[in-house]
Amino acid sequence: MNLYEKIKNTDLPIKQQRVIEKILGDLESAAFLSGHEICEKYNISFSSLSRMAKTLNYNGFPEFKKEVELLYKSEFSPTTRAETFLEGIKGKSIAESVINAELIAINYFQKNLSDKDIASSMRKVNSAKRVFVIGIGQLEPIVDKFQNSLKLLRKKVVVFKNIGFSKAIEPYSVSQSDVVICFSINKELVEFKELLDVLNTKKISSILITDKKAGRLRKISEQSFVVSSSGNGMINSLTSYFIMTNILEAYLFSLDKHVCLDRIKNIENTWNKLPLFLN
Repeated sequence: MNLYEKIKNTDLPIKQQRVIEKILGDLESAAFLSGHEICEKYNISFSSLSRMAKTLNYNGFPEFKKEVELLYKSEFSPTTRAETFLEGIKGKSIAESVINAELIAINYFQKNLSDKDIASSMRKVNSAKRVFVIGIGQLEPIVDKFQNSLKLLRKKVVVFKNIGFSKAIEPYSVSQSDVVICFSINKELVEFKELLDVLNTKKISSILITDKKAGRLRKISEQSFVVSSSGNGMINSLTSYFIMTNILEAYLFSLDKHVCLDRIKNIENTWNKLPLFLN
């Protein structure tokens, strides 16, 4: 019997029922929170939380928490998302379903943005000696796009797009005058944790772009921004990641707008002189 079935067949007190509903409604956060953090977030004592777990036929909170984690992994896995999407489009317009899913993801992403935090982070990037950008797998197009924009803005960029980046970065002797930007999606990499721990120890600025509201990486990065990877059912949606890079690039552009505008004009003039385009 899974957690949903146990809840359905158990008569919980009103307060505990509301807490379990909040936990299930925010699995992406609850799966990563400790017992103390859950109590604080949902305004419930640990003794009540333990009683709730036992009422649901778990040996105690640790077993209940493990079930929540398994439920999160099941519901948020790429396979489950794809299966849910395919089931949801039966008898519906695929185009409309995809667009609606993307709009929901963008709306969620927008609500969680902090202009103040973004501005602060981009000022550090703007003044950095070097910018290290890391993203692997399906995030490679995001990294490539962001890298090209940073180069256009005349930033010195070093990019890593393969497993082993924590070792590959060592010869560069990253210092406090640099900034490291990490793009993470779906399962959090052990390698990211190892790298961020080192950066923290050396007091080097790190920025994390992730789809985890309460992931472990957010706790050890200097600054983090949450985007949504929910979308059209094809593995993960990268729409919010692309939008996030657009926002970061726009902030950087605004910090040095006159110089950047001159560079763009020069590039445009150079391309216009080439015999490549239809009249």
